[in-house]
Amino acid sequence: MKRNAWISLAFGLGISLGWYGGMRMGGDAEERIEVEKTPSRVRPERRGGGTAAASDHVKVAAQAQAFLSMEDEERDKRIEELELLEIGPLLVRLMDQAGPDGLGYALRSDIDELIVRWGKEDFDGAWAWADACANRGLAAHVQGELLDQLAETDPDRAFEMYLAGVKDDEDFGSGVPGKILGTKVGDGPAVVLDFLARMPKDSSVSGVTLQYPDGFDFAALLDGMKVFYQGNHDGRPPVMPSNVMEVWSASDPTAAHAWWLANGKIGFEGWGEILDSLDGQQGPQASATWAADRWSEATPEQRENMAKELNGWIGAPERGRVDAIVGELAPQEVDGFLKEVLMEHGFGYQNGKQFADLMGQISDPSIRLEILRDQFEHRTVTSEQFSDELLGRWKVSRSELESVIAEED
Repeated sequence: MKRNAWISLAFGLGISLGWYGGMRMGGDAEERIEVEKTPSRVRPERRGGGTAAASDHVKVAAQAQAFLSMEDEERDKRIEELELLEIGPLLVRLMDQAGPDGLGYALRSDIDELIVRWGKEDFDGAWAWADACANRGLAAHVQGELLDQLAETDPDRAFEMYLAGVKDDEDFGSGVPGKILGTKVGDGPAVVLDFLARMPKDSSVSGVTLQYPDGFDFAALLDGMKVFYQGNHDGRPPVMPSNVMEVWSASDPTAAHAWWLANGKIGFEGWGEILDSLDGQQGPQASATWAADRWSEATPEQRENMAKELNGWIGAPERGRVDAIVGELAPQEVDGFLKEVLMEHGFGYQNGKQFADLMGQISDPSIRLEILRDQFEHRTVTSEQFSDELLGRWKVSRSELESVIAEED
């Protein structure tokens, strides 16, 4: 699904982009390769790695220059041949290559390959080096990459180190929570919810798409997620499953829809996700037929919530989906459906073209006036936005429009 995929991508890139955006931080201190001795945030037993002495800075600079002049295959070979104690100083020197637009993709990739190799062969040494590194932007990135790597082999230790890092520095960033969350799903909703409860709380939430085993109890997971989303917004875990409703709908849309009717949207979950799932499983036509049937059965409050969640990626109703549902509704229900959609999403999307086209499909001019009244009451709309030609197509006179405006003044 576009939204969830993007949310997950954005979460995965957030840490690296935050570092690369500030990659020149500490640049004036890069000559001091021996690094400052700062208090340890999470200091495991140190087994090696280390750093070059300051007197070796000329040699390290030459190594970095030689590294940069190599072709891709030569760089890959050099990464594997480096002594472990050479990696840290080389990382510091490579940071000096950041221009006004930052490091290029190839160099960023090489830096991460250096960290991966160091972490595989001497995780504790690499961590301890970063823990004391004077360039805190580089240090944060190194430790974030190390924790991501550790999460694949020792998720419990990675999570404990992540918690310790956050306790000492609330800006400590890592993709570890999202990675480990994916390993908990196979143990059932109770384990997932317990893991979420152990996370440090945040005011914002990033979505993570997960793979669920057959027979997973989606309702139990959503019930628990609902508790996290209620009340204090600062008390939420930093990551949450974002595709529960979508995956559940693929196997049991009736049960998913019943849960949504009783609870509404929880975080990333909602009616739009159910329709996205049906689109993928059965196609847009079948999805539209299913949505039209559910609309016919719904209460006024439920219809209002359905209309809210027909929004697409940019927050406006997806025209193709709206038209498809209109085509499946009984004629007497079309005006009410379009009224809810237009009153929820309003005028202005694509310079009002979509609004105008959908208004034109309404058969009752009095409903158009009701929608216009709502626009002037709740949105920044002016009478000049509605031409005489447009009003004529809607069978609304200029005097009727001015009367609506006067009611809201």
